[in-house]
Amino acid sequence: VVASDGTLYVSYQYQNCTYNCTGSIPMAQILTKSTDGGVTFSPSITITGQVISPTGAFSGGYQYLYAGSTSSGFRHNDQTIIGVSPTNPQHVYAVWTDGRFESSFVYQSVTGQHADVVFSSSTDGGTTWGPVTKINDDNVQGKDQFFPWMTVGNDGTIHASWMDRREAAVNGFPYREYSSQPPDEGQTWSARP
Repeated sequence: VVASDGTLYVSYQYQNCTYNCTGSIPMAQILTKSTDGGVTFSPSITITGQVISPTGAFSGGYQYLYAGSTSSGFRHNDQTIIGVSPTNPQHVYAVWTDGRFESSFVYQSVTGQHADVVFSSSTDGGTTWGPVTKINDDNVQGKDQFFPWMTVGNDGTIHASWMDRREAAVNGFPYREYSSQPPDEGQTWSARP
């Protein structure tokens, strides 16, 4: 994402494995930035300064959430989507899926975490980050929220969306898209389909 002053922010996910990654290997969301058009980049910064709680069950090195049943799954990941304020290039926002607020499940004999969509922000160009906030505002365990996306409008409004299973019956797998546009740079979230 390119800020109004030309700063280039790049985010990526780090897990110290090359094949057959598992949920037991720490996973972190990383940010780096360039102020010279991508010629050089800053040292890597861990978003929120801590590892995340991976979602899904790891099988064959990939993360899976339930698909149409408890025996079928689809691949997904927890990579960060970032945005930046159009008026303040130091205000950086991040959304991703995280399992820290969710319950566990078993897929193909592997225990994994259900997924929530979370948010954090920085007011100093990514050097330090605020607390992790769950933005899907349901209070039901075991209802995955996944595939988040975010963009920041020209007026500074954060627009976040994700797939959401909160309306699915017990052991149901349908989902629909939910979204939220917090009025205060991500301090309060109210989701709607």
